This record gives sequence, structure tokens and C-alpha cells, in this order.
Amino acid sequence: MADISLIDIIRGLQHDSDDSASQTDSPSSRYVFEDPYDLNLPTPRRRDPDVLPPRNLVERVAGTVYRALVSLGSGNVVFALKAGIFTVLLCLPSLFKSSAGFAYRELFHFNLRQ
Repeated sequence: MADISLIDIIRGLQHDSDDSASQTDSPSSRYVFEDPYDLNLPTPRRRDPDVLPPRNLVERVAGTVYRALVSLGSGNVVFALKAGIFTVLLCLPSLFKSSAGFAYRELFHFNLRQ
């Protein structure tokens, strides 16, 4: 039987041609086998020990509604709500005939473009 060392096994994992190694610079691309520990898993989150997973449809729906309401407090949603309210408030004077002249003179339409 032939005596196989660890170095021979590692050399067997590498590609034989030098062309493929010169095209890519990453060391992981020189090996035939994929890294089994590179799973791209999400980061772990702490779980509340007092909360059990939902057992029926009502609990699933309530959990979904709760997560939707909590997500309304995130920074992007708050920014979008403020921008929408500001846009509506600037549009209102232009829609009414009594204040449309004032809105045009004060250049409200330029504020809506920004």
C-alpha cells in the first residue's frame, strides 16, 4: 500500500491547472470542495423564555398583527409618514380656490419638488 500523507491529500484537493488559480485571487476558489461551515445563516437573536411558539391560527394572526404594528415605529416608516403628511399639507392650499393665489405667490409648488 502506498503511504499517503496529509500534504498529498491537500494537493489532491487543488486544481491541476495553474490557469484557474491565476484567474481568481481568492484562496477558497483553488479548492474543489466547498467550505461546509459557510452557510450564510442569519445572526442569532435572543428569545423571550416566557413566549411559546404559536399553537393555532388565532395566535399566528395576532403575532403577525403585532409585528406589523411594531414595525410602524421603525425609522423608515416614521420618515415616510412625516414626508407624506408634509406633502399633503403643502398641497392643500393649492387645491382651494381662496388660497390658491397665495400658494402660487409663495411658491409652494417648488417645495413639493424637493
